[in-house]
Amino acid sequence: MKKVLILLIAAINFGCSLNNSSGRVSFGRLVCEYEESPLLVEEQTPRFGWQLHSTENGFGQTAYELEILDIKGNTVWLSGKIQSDESQHIPYTGKDQLGAGEQYQWRVRIWDNNDKSTSWSEKSFFRIAPDKKQLNALWIGAIKREDSNLPGGRNYHNVPDSSEKGQLWRETDPLSRRSIYLRKSFKAQKRIEDAIIYISGLGHYELSLNGKKIGNDQYNPLWSDYDKTVYYNAYDLTEGVKKGDNTVGVLLGNGFYNEQGGRYKKMQVSFGPPTLFL
Repeated sequence: MKKVLILLIAAINFGCSLNNSSGRVSFGRLVCEYEESPLLVEEQTPRFGWQLHSTENGFGQTAYELEILDIKGNTVWLSGKIQSDESQHIPYTGKDQLGAGEQYQWRVRIWDNNDKSTSWSEKSFFRIAPDKKQLNALWIGAIKREDSNLPGGRNYHNVPDSSEKGQLWRETDPLSRRSIYLRKSFKAQKRIEDAIIYISGLGHYELSLNGKKIGNDQYNPLWSDYDKTVYYNAYDLTEGVKKGDNTVGVLLGNGFYNEQGGRYKKMQVSFGPPTLFL
């Protein structure tokens, strides 16, 4: 009786392992342009990648199929079955250009050494960066560059700390040297389905919504040569925007954009007073 029971259990387990080919493999990290669910994809032909985990010895991918869908679930592009063991840097090759500022879903499935396909992976998301015309934003601050009496181009400050002028410099407290708080209140008349904020604060900023800091990063945006490049960031505020009154706040500091004379040794350059692009 015991032998029969053992044989039955072994048969059941063996049957389960063969029942579903996708049970032998699972998808790991799904990335678009090296990120998971990125909010800012500037490439018009984004590249995709995935990780595979299998409990089967010698398991390998021999083909894949990638699908891109719009936010409503309609297919935008289907690659078809591609014979390849590649799982990274897979480009979008659709005929139609992906829409600026639009969010998309994507998923993948693969075929193994025995030409058996897996189930589709879970959907991941990505959003194409907006067109400049879509942003409709302005540079704002406590004072404008033209009001700060700074000539165009770079402005150098070289004041020895020990000099009389150095002492006068330390005792002054112009508005352009201070960190400033900016806030804007707005009312949401109904439940918000999608809220993305694109922001750049020079030199550095800290963003909050309804009194709560957004993100866990510090010293955004990245330091750059401000004569040539200014970086910006995107945040998904959908869950944070509530029906009714809301307030967006920004703490704006100088950083290396408005370096104060005598403070840092590596730079003696000011590009203007703190300013925000939102």
